[in-house]
Amino acid sequence: MIYVVTNRKIDTRTEGGRVVETIHNDGEETARPVFRIATVDLHPSDSKKDVVSLVPDEYVESYENMESDVPLDRVFGTRRMFLDLYRRMSEAPESKGDTLVFLHGFQYSFEASLEHIRKLSQVYLEAKDCSVANLVYFSWPSAGSLTDYKDDQVDAIESGKLLGRLFRKTRQFFLEFFGSKEAKRNEFCGHQIHLAAHSMGNQVLTHMIHEMNHYPQEPFSLFGEVLLLNADADWNVFEPGQPLHRLPEYCERTHIYNHYSDDALWISQHTKNFMKRLGRHGPSSLDTLPPRTKVVDGSGLKARGGKVATAAMKDRFAVKAAEITGQKAPTRERLMDHWGYLYRPEVIADVKAVLAGVGSTSIAGRTATPHPNLFKLTDA
Repeated sequence: MIYVVTNRKIDTRTEGGRVVETIHNDGEETARPVFRIATVDLHPSDSKKDVVSLVPDEYVESYENMESDVPLDRVFGTRRMFLDLYRRMSEAPESKGDTLVFLHGFQYSFEASLEHIRKLSQVYLEAKDCSVANLVYFSWPSAGSLTDYKDDQVDAIESGKLLGRLFRKTRQFFLEFFGSKEAKRNEFCGHQIHLAAHSMGNQVLTHMIHEMNHYPQEPFSLFGEVLLLNADADWNVFEPGQPLHRLPEYCERTHIYNHYSDDALWISQHTKNFMKRLGRHGPSSLDTLPPRTKVVDGSGLKARGGKVATAAMKDRFAVKAAEITGQKAPTRERLMDHWGYLYRPEVIADVKAVLAGVGSTSIAGRTATPHPNLFKLTDA
C-alpha cells in the first residue's frame, strides 16, 4: 500500500446512502490550501484495477497521547499515515525499510500520477537491491497540459507552502510521539525518510524549504538523502541567500542529478524560464554549494547532442532498461533525457546507492572530477 498526499480538489457523491469521496481530475483544478491523504493499492497486472481510497480526514492537534498499538481504523488523517509508516519501518529488515517521499513534476494529471507511482514501485520498492520499501507520493495539481506551464508554476508555489506546513506536522509527530531522551515514549524504527523531486517538483521543493526557513523553530533534520532529479529550477537556487542553500539543515546529504541534453529542460529554459535550469546545466557555482551537496552529471550517458548515435546503442539501452523496469524505455526518454531515474540503468544504480547511504566517492559507476563536489556517470 502506498500513501498519496494531495491538495487537489476532492469530489463527493452519494451512493447507496453513503458518501463517496474521489480525487478531482479534470485538468482545471488549482492548488488548494489544505491536503488530504489517500492510499493506493496497486493491482499486480492491471492498472485499471488499482484501488485509491481516501483516508477519513481529521485535524490533529497533538500526537502526544497516541499509543503505538492503537488499531489503524481508529485513527485518521496524519495520525494514521504516520503511525502506519512507523509500524512498517519498525518491522522491516535492516536492508529494506526506508520511506521515500516523492514530488512529481510538470504535466501530471492524477491518472499520470498513478502510472508514475506504478513505475516508481517497479524500479525501487520491488527491487531487492534498494533500501526503500515505502512510498509517500505528493500529487499536486499539475494540469497535465503543455500550455499550462505558468499556471503550474503558481500551483507549485502554493503546493510548496502547503508541503512546508505538512512537514511542520511531521516535526510535531517526531517530538511528541517519540518524546525526549530523558522521557522517551517510543523507540525509533532504525530506518530513514528520504525525499526526491523531479523536474518542476523541484520548484515545489524550493518553496517548501522557503516556507520552513521562516518558521520560528529551529530547523529539524528530517530526511536522510535528498535527490534533485533533472530539476526544472533556476540554476542559482543553491547560492547563498537562496532557499536551498539551507537545505542541509533538513537532511543528511543532497545529490543534484543533471543532464546537459535534457531537451525538456532546454524547452523550459528557452520558452518558459530564461535562466539556466539546474537539471540541465548543474548549479551556477560548485564552490558555493552548501555542505554535503554533490552533483552527479549524466550528460555522458548519451551521444553528443542528446541523440542516440546508432541503432545498436539504442537497442542496448532499451534492453538494459527493460531488465530493470520490466518494460522498454519510452521514445520520449531516449530522445529527451529527462527521466533517467526511471529508465537509465546507470542513473537507477546510482540513486539506489545514494539511498543506501554509500559514501559519495565509493559509489560504483561514478567518475571523479577535479572538483570534489562533482561526479560524472558514463555508460556501463
